[in-house]
Amino acid sequence: SVPRLLYMAAFKPHFDDKQKLEGPNLRKILLDSAVFRLLCSKVDDVVQTNFSDTRDYANKQFSQYYPIYNYADDFTKEEFANQDHIANSRSIKREMLKLRHFGEQLDKMKLNNVVGIYGVTSKDLRENLTKRKSNVLVDMKDVLHSAARDGCGSVL
Repeated sequence: SVPRLLYMAAFKPHFDDKQKLEGPNLRKILLDSAVFRLLCSKVDDVVQTNFSDTRDYANKQFSQYYPIYNYADDFTKEEFANQDHIANSRSIKREMLKLRHFGEQLDKMKLNNVVGIYGVTSKDLRENLTKRKSNVLVDMKDVLHSAARDGCGSVL
């Protein structure tokens, strides 16, 4: 706390109005302080180091989910519908088991973690990947139901 005598009404008569006296400038005092500059540089170092650590954590933790994203991104309903479902029934089963495995991976995903001063949350990522996986599974089921209905109709 710095008393500002220049601005107190009781002390006004003691100062000449013609002199340009200014009180202490707290901002200038802080910015000129070596301790303050040292503390600011330490804070900057912590922020940069923790941000780098957080980026490394995210790359390591979430790289295992790239196959789910890529699978959903590469899947097209039309291409799946154009294949022979009876001849490819084993591969279709493998694909559906792969989707189940993806779901299990997403259920095990760690939703929150703290790395240094940063909090990492993956709730939105999990919701997005789960939605993509579910959309692929719904498309597969629709195509297989249509193919089964058409096959049963032709047999009937």
